[in-house]
Amino acid sequence: MQTKFLEEMMSQFLNVLLQALVIRSHDLLQEEIITAVYNMASVDFGMFYKTFIPAFLKQVSTIDFYQKETLRDSLTPNDQVQKLGQVYLGQLFAMVPMIMFCTHLLVQDLPSFTASILRMVNDLRYYTIVNASLPPGTIDLSQKEPEPISEY
Repeated sequence: MQTKFLEEMMSQFLNVLLQALVIRSHDLLQEEIITAVYNMASVDFGMFYKTFIPAFLKQVSTIDFYQKETLRDSLTPNDQVQKLGQVYLGQLFAMVPMIMFCTHLLVQDLPSFTASILRMVNDLRYYTIVNASLPPGTIDLSQKEPEPISEY
């Protein structure tokens, strides 16, 4: 039963909760919603960051590909681990496996998770407002990755 919930239902619950944060339909319950998202994500943070967040952002039709990538990258702890690794590798944490240490610090505490989710939600709202204010045809809101520009 637990695997059935994890495979089929949890992503739907997470989707509804994050949508409620984005559209601010339940603003008075913001802390409780984020705590619920944290509790569900903490079951498997890897799945949350590598599978759910990209799928959630892919379904958003009000932002472009690059904005989705920016949001995903700002939320994914692996980028933060790499940045920390570049600074501290070979120094203070040489004896500690870097990825395990940093992932534990960056992902598993509720205050950091709350701040990163709220930052992502606010940035998503901002991108949506900016995109809506642009003249039609200025930005491509298609779901596909843009073609690379060929050099002459």
